[in-house]
Formats: sequence, structure tokens, C-alpha cells
Amino acid sequence: MDDRKEIEPHESVRNLTFHVDGIRVKNHATSTSVGELVIGAPVDQINAGYITKYVFSVKSKGPGNGKFARIRSLVFYGANTVRNGDDIDARVPICEKRSVGDGFTVMHRTAYYKREEIGEEEEAIELIVLGRNETAISVNYEEFTEPKR
Repeated sequence: MDDRKEIEPHESVRNLTFHVDGIRVKNHATSTSVGELVIGAPVDQINAGYITKYVFSVKSKGPGNGKFARIRSLVFYGANTVRNGDDIDARVPICEKRSVGDGFTVMHRTAYYKREEIGEEEEAIELIVLGRNETAISVNYEEFTEPKR
């Protein structure tokens, strides 16, 4: 059992400013299961398209970045217009995500916990290119936005 207090995903998001020094791009094929799932039987899979993963080499730029200055690269899933040399504002969730269950059933849910340690590589869910007022939203953005009431 975890003694840490569970948080809402949107509570973990920090707004940070960076300078982009380099960009690496990789496309990943995705697939999905089709048909009826039967225990022990082979699963038919079909190609479900591609997702683009960007890894930006960055330097902390904002005075408010503090302990987040150790971030050296940002991972972003989705299309964007960031170019080498741009200054960006990034929304970065700093949390640990775990699947939790009661130990008796197969029902699990995702739980989020505040994380004190900052990695050299973190994932961004939103990028704003400063000076061009262009915004990109990650495929994971909705997971970390404030709950709809």
C-alpha cells in the first residue's frame, strides 16, 4: 500500500519555459485487436496507424523553473511546429502513474501520485512556441486536463 496522497492528474502539471537545442523524431506503428477475445487463442491484430514521438533537447530558460532546470529533454507525442532554436512554454505533468486494484478482482484503475524527483527527460502535454503564438496539444493532453463537471 502506498502512503502517499493520491492527486488528480491536472494537479501535477507545471508550466515551464525552455530553449530548444535539438529535435529527434520517430514514428511508431500502432495496432489494435479485432474480433472476439478468447483466453488461450491467438489474437488477430490490425494496423491502427502511426504516432509521432518528438524528443526535444532543451535548456531551462524561465526563472521560475527552479528544480525543473535539470530537465534536458522533453518527449512530445503528436504533431507540432517547434523548430530548433525556438523558445517554448511547456506544460509538463510531474507525477507517477500506477495501476491499482483491490487485490481480489481484475478491476483496476489508474492512480496518480505527486513526484518529487525530476528526471532529465520528461513528457510535455502542451507546447506553445513563443513569438509565433502556435500551440500543439499532445495525444495524452486530455488525461491531464481538469475534470469536466
